[in-house]
Amino acid sequence: MKNKEIQKVVTRSNGLDIIRFLAVLFVIGVHFFLYNHFYEAKMEGLSMFIMTGMRWLFYTCVPLFIILTRYLKGNKKPNKEHYHSIVPILSSYLLISILAILVKKFIFHTDRSYGSLLMGIFNFTTIDYAWYVNMYIGLFLLIPFLNILYKNIDTKRNKQILLISLAALVGLPSIFNAITIGNVHLNLVPSWWTMLYPILYYFIGSYIKEYQIHLSKVVGALSIVFLLFFETVCSFFYSQGKVFDPFLFDGYNALPTVMLATLIFIFFYQMHIKWKPLRIMVTDFSKLSFDVYLISCLADFYFYTKFAKQLGTATKAFPYLFLFVPGIFILCYIVVFIKRCILNGLKELKNSGNV
Repeated sequence: MKNKEIQKVVTRSNGLDIIRFLAVLFVIGVHFFLYNHFYEAKMEGLSMFIMTGMRWLFYTCVPLFIILTRYLKGNKKPNKEHYHSIVPILSSYLLISILAILVKKFIFHTDRSYGSLLMGIFNFTTIDYAWYVNMYIGLFLLIPFLNILYKNIDTKRNKQILLISLAALVGLPSIFNAITIGNVHLNLVPSWWTMLYPILYYFIGSYIKEYQIHLSKVVGALSIVFLLFFETVCSFFYSQGKVFDPFLFDGYNALPTVMLATLIFIFFYQMHIKWKPLRIMVTDFSKLSFDVYLISCLADFYFYTKFAKQLGTATKAFPYLFLFVPGIFILCYIVVFIKRCILNGLKELKNSGNV
């Protein structure tokens, strides 16, 4: 029995590494669409249809990160250990922000002053994608109390009611409040609570962790494909002949995004990679995912600016997705890997008493 329990833990941990790896890859993927004129192109042709589907798939990146956060931090309490655990995250953010200042001044030749860039560390504008850090700090402070709240809900049924209530408050406004009759824009559902989506995803992670939700690989894969196809068809044909319009599915709070991210998490979180070299590689990628995410903004800007002429229109740029997304990921990983080696070397020197 003990060996089976150990194997279960190994399998689960490996699945979480896969999810973290996919989430950061999806981040780089969804940013590809910011630079390839996708949002300026008309929704016409097979290439745009495929890109629309890939855009919706990549859009689950942030939800996956938040669900994963809860899965890993479900036992955190408001104590010194928890609050101290944010130090490595803030340290990475500070170091990469300093690197971003140097790169923007000496390579990109930005017009922003040093003062503006330094202050941007605190308002999360020095690193272009740092809004997530801004959100995460608040979520981090709430984590112990969200855990207490969830654990004190006494029944499975009441926990389901919590999820349904949050999903309704967060997801329904984007659907029902988009309805217009004549020139009158209806506001059928309270929309004040749509920004609670991090809390919704956090509690989804709580529910999956507690009840070990499982779908067969066939059912899970078919569910993901069906929902992704449904989102793609609706938004593509709704925007037919016009630029991309997400239809009723815009925002991380939208119910289709919530459902798709949840299905992807459930599909992968108990998966195990049997081939050891690949397992080691994915695990190491996942450990550096936060730094890769932050530093990817610099790689994005450099490559998409440098190759802007070659990219051209959205349909012309589409094949480059399969080159740029993995290429940027690998480049960022190399930079972050070097950063880790330098810091580990300095730490060893300090411990040896030579520094």
